[in-house]
Amino acid sequence: MYAVHKKYPDEKMNGGKIIVCRVKSFENRAGEILPILTEKGNAKRVIDPKAHHLYFELPKAIDAIRGNAG
Repeated sequence: MYAVHKKYPDEKMNGGKIIVCRVKSFENRAGEILPILTEKGNAKRVIDPKAHHLYFELPKAIDAIRGNAG
């Protein structure tokens, strides 16, 4: 799974980065079931699914940091 911080595609900003992550578990946040994501190769870094767009395909994540998708 690939994560891109929402501010880059939403505001069409330069400097976006694709974070390769994996699903570690799931949690219930105020009635919403969300994945617990960690950066691949750095299990201590947790990726917030509410602050990132999540992609299953690398080309879509690349489009997001180009400013073509959200």
